[in-house]
Amino acid sequence: MRKTHLSCAVIAALASNGVLAQASESKASIETIEVTATKRTESIQDVPVAVSALSGDALENMGIDNFQDYVEFLPNVVFQGTGPGQNEIYIRGAATTQSSITLSSVQALQPSVAFYQDEMPVSMAGRNLDIFATDVERVEVLPGPQGTLFGASSQAGTVRLITRKPDHAGFAAGFDTAIATTKGGEMSNTVEAYINITPTDDLALRVVAYNDKQGGWIDNIENDPGNGGYIGSAVVIDRISGGILSGAGADPVGMDARRSVNGFGPNEAAVVSPRNGQHVEDDFNDAVYAGARFGLSYHINADWNLLVQHTAQTLDTEGVFAYDPTVGEDKAVRFQADENSDEFGLTTWTLNGSLDKLDVVYAGGYLDREIDTLTDYTGYTNGGLFSAYYVCTHYIADTPADIRCLDPVKYYKEDTTSTRLTHELRFDTTMDTPWRVTAGVFYDEQEVASVGQFKIANTEIDNT
Repeated sequence: MRKTHLSCAVIAALASNGVLAQASESKASIETIEVTATKRTESIQDVPVAVSALSGDALENMGIDNFQDYVEFLPNVVFQGTGPGQNEIYIRGAATTQSSITLSSVQALQPSVAFYQDEMPVSMAGRNLDIFATDVERVEVLPGPQGTLFGASSQAGTVRLITRKPDHAGFAAGFDTAIATTKGGEMSNTVEAYINITPTDDLALRVVAYNDKQGGWIDNIENDPGNGGYIGSAVVIDRISGGILSGAGADPVGMDARRSVNGFGPNEAAVVSPRNGQHVEDDFNDAVYAGARFGLSYHINADWNLLVQHTAQTLDTEGVFAYDPTVGEDKAVRFQADENSDEFGLTTWTLNGSLDKLDVVYAGGYLDREIDTLTDYTGYTNGGLFSAYYVCTHYIADTPADIRCLDPVKYYKEDTTSTRLTHELRFDTTMDTPWRVTAGVFYDEQEVASVGQFKIANTEIDNT
């Protein structure tokens, strides 16, 4: 949202002033951030590779809680996409060429930046998991190729979201809520809570829950065919379709003279102009994150411990978040309700232990994700050689005079399910020597199934 840049800048400025004031009174101390960039827990000052990190406290102080926000504050990291849940990460400008994700939730190309939650890779071409950043320990960025330790999709780097784990120190709980407003848009609100309990000395449980509603700021305005809006034209369709209407004996100019916008009824109009009055709405691009994370930590003995976590989240969006230069930055003209529902369940398990002079880590995870998308695709009418077949009846009309170009409103509906199963077994040496060794094996199995349907002129999708 547009409020993000200003609010974060103000908070950062206030934080800087506070640090300077404190430094004038006493010697400043340097915060130590521990990272796992080399698959070992080390101070960020001691890691022998390039790594950047944002601590959980910094994320909280700056009001950072979603994918778009925390990527913006990471050095050399940018994102590109069309809204919440539909973004791709790039580091240092290195990128694979992705096709428009308006058409599909999945793509053939794998991303060039790996995205992890804890030990689990959750990267997906075109649509990375947009994980709400609540109860987070830190975010790590490793620029440059990371294939040795982080495998596929890490040619340009790796981004890791490290969550807070169950704490064996004792009971703890917290609650946070916030309300925000966007100039020219709707109110937004966030509720987050966590609880940490220790039923026994060896067992700790942690539960986190959240609900974040982000109000919209883009207005879906009414299409006005007679005043510069989308009017529909047989002449245009004939031209981009290679003269197929005129080749069938039709008169595209005469057809345009008999548009519905010129007062011709449904049975008389040769060209139907699209209308969207039923979809006109102010601030129609809403987003709602809702989810929970459950964690269990068990100390098996002095050398071995087990961590199991499950994250479940739904992300529901309405409207569009892309800029339309024809109507302005806070307006859009859409002929169909745009909706996107993105749900996932992520279960991970990690076993840590020691064998003589080796640290042993086994990490496994299972990701189950479902994306349901409904997208307005009316603009595709003027997009290629097959345009005439999408809206006109030249191929079924008895005579050239019977050829019509029907209501061009169309949409695309897609249901995508994906699963990912990973296993990793890793060994690290612990000997006090100038060198050290990390070795292991990794298994990754992914499955994606996608079903897409186009609704074209005067037809309906079969939902059976």
